Amino acid sequence: MYFRCVGEGAAEVVISGVASFPYECDASGSAPGIKNTFDARYVKDFTVTVSAHDNLVWAITVADVR
Repeated sequence: MYFRCVGEGAAEVVISGVASFPYECDASGSAPGIKNTFDARYVKDFTVTVSAHDNLVWAITVADVR
């Protein structure tokens, strides 16, 4: 999973039944973002949810790497 957000404030990425990741967003927009790896082998289905204030611009990529 790769996540990037721009603006002042925090965001949270939740992978249901697996993990949650809090992020402090970059107000300047110069930070490259954050990469996290999580193990979802033991979960049949999961949902990825991002919670963030309206003033933030964010993007997320989730990939299956085997």
